Amino acid sequence: MGYGDTYSREPKELTKEEMSEKDSLVSCLCNDVGYNREGLENTELESKIDVSYSKWFIGRSKDRVILTLGEYLKFPEPYSRDRILESSKANHSCYAFVNGRNGNLRHAFTKIEREGRVKIKVKGETQRIRKGNIIVLKRDEKNLENLSAIEVNKYISEIGRQRDYPLEYIGSFLKQSKEAFVFNPTSGRIFVVATNICSIEKNPNQLCQLEAEYYGQINGFSSIRKVDGELIKLVGGMLRGLPRGYSGKSSELTKFDWLVRNIRKSK
Repeated sequence: MGYGDTYSREPKELTKEEMSEKDSLVSCLCNDVGYNREGLENTELESKIDVSYSKWFIGRSKDRVILTLGEYLKFPEPYSRDRILESSKANHSCYAFVNGRNGNLRHAFTKIEREGRVKIKVKGETQRIRKGNIIVLKRDEKNLENLSAIEVNKYISEIGRQRDYPLEYIGSFLKQSKEAFVFNPTSGRIFVVATNICSIEKNPNQLCQLEAEYYGQINGFSSIRKVDGELIKLVGGMLRGLPRGYSGKSSELTKFDWLVRNIRKSK
């Protein structure tokens, strides 16, 4: 997700001019006391929902998922929507290690280009946490930010030279994203809910997903529920709170796997 450091990690002393009644509740709390990651530093904890819209539903002129879908979700008590970010577009170029014997691909990293800035995102092995029909994905994540062209090529060449399996560029996709923050005032936890629409050039298939990702917990709060348990509860509420005409199901389909699937179909 492209939300970055939206809220203050450390407490800030703000002047009266810097304080605003229009500021979000989470911003005010984070400015006052800051937030932490509950031992989940450099760890991505998220849940995905594959979303579709019925073209037979009367009430919309287009049979596609809209980028602002996350803004129309109904969240369960006591969750509330906080700050909504501007929509964004980013090109994702995916690299993978190739097993020469069976042709299997293992995601190595993704180069992300957005608004003239380039970063490389590296994710570790995925741990799947299930409860009923809801899946949470947990994995290590590292972001190498604001890289120059030579830094990008140096990183790629070093990975290609040091690994046992050959490194290959697999393909790219364009991701459009719209993100909103969701807050639980009882646990102090902040989550990011994003609507993501991914497309591949000259390919009609799109990936439309809602993603809910853990952001952090405001300092001073505590909860008897583990973070993954709370994320599962939130996602269950999101599935029940989809607007009319939409359907969704919990998914473990990653953007990389979706890209590979579509590229192989086109060959």
